Amino acid sequence: MIITKSQGKLLMIFSAFVASLGQLMWKLSGSELNILLIIGLFLYGIGFISMTIAFKSDELSKLYPFMSLSYAFATIYSVLILREPLSISNIIGIILIVSGVILLGSDKPCSTCL
Repeated sequence: MIITKSQGKLLMIFSAFVASLGQLMWKLSGSELNILLIIGLFLYGIGFISMTIAFKSDELSKLYPFMSLSYAFATIYSVLILREPLSISNIIGIILIVSGVILLGSDKPCSTCL
């Protein structure tokens, strides 16, 4: 399967999304063997497969930073689903993560990034 660089980056975002969703299911399962734990394992596996496919599209140093988006997704899930508080440091952290992904995942030379 041949995929473009853009498709690879989208797959990495998808991978971060479903892997962190899988981890949310683990949290909701109460660490007991139940349907939520099984769904979490399945979602995590989908994230692994999509990441593996994405790695064929570009350099690891440009693709792997997209996995850090899982921290941003986990924070969003925590606030929306687990009703955890959102702090200013959470917001700043998400902004820094997204900014880092944009900078590290860019196809442009560094002199034109800014």
